[in-house]
Amino acid sequence: MRIRYMKEAPQILEEASWVVPDGMALQGHWKEHFDTEAGELCLEIGCGMGRFISQMAAQHPEQGWIGLERISSVLARGIKRLEKSEEARPNLRFLRGDAVELRNVFGPGELDRIYLNFSDPWPKERHAKRRLTAPSYLAIYRAILREDGLLQMKTDNEILFDFSLEQLQTQGWQVLQESRDLHGAGILPDNVMTEYEEKFVKQGKKICFLQAVPQALAKDS
Repeated sequence: MRIRYMKEAPQILEEASWVVPDGMALQGHWKEHFDTEAGELCLEIGCGMGRFISQMAAQHPEQGWIGLERISSVLARGIKRLEKSEEARPNLRFLRGDAVELRNVFGPGELDRIYLNFSDPWPKERHAKRRLTAPSYLAIYRAILREDGLLQMKTDNEILFDFSLEQLQTQGWQVLQESRDLHGAGILPDNVMTEYEEKFVKQGKKICFLQAVPQALAKDS
């Protein structure tokens, strides 16, 4: 999808109270940053315009929610839309940045949940290392998630889904549940849909879904 450049994006992000200017300065102290006493700390990687994470923050005010988006123009449009439609939420913050930098933004085991919603599938094999479930990224998530922290993924791309399941198994993660038809299976009753998800469901596409933890919760006896 072609992304329209927004020349005023840097200024919008600089002035927005919801945007954290320097995530690295909060490493290990994110819960202290929120105006509310956050329970779990949750991160969405590739939050786009913020629909999913803003709705999750509204439904779960006891949790701290952080949206990471790499592209300034996308995040700035989302911020403008949120500022028009919603009041600022004390448990919601946004970061502009890349997932490769997350070890410098969060301390070891600082996060409770990570969400990957309709990430770029990078379909060409030579680009596989850029997929957000490639081994290098899974190593980052393992470092910043607590031992039993949750990784949740949704995608319409079965090739990416198969790749992700394979990498999780190879890297020693435990897949708690998976489905190639999230809406048909009804296994996530409180599901919040992203913009892409809503569009794909209307088109009759099935949504793939998984939840995994960094290591097996139960050891073999």
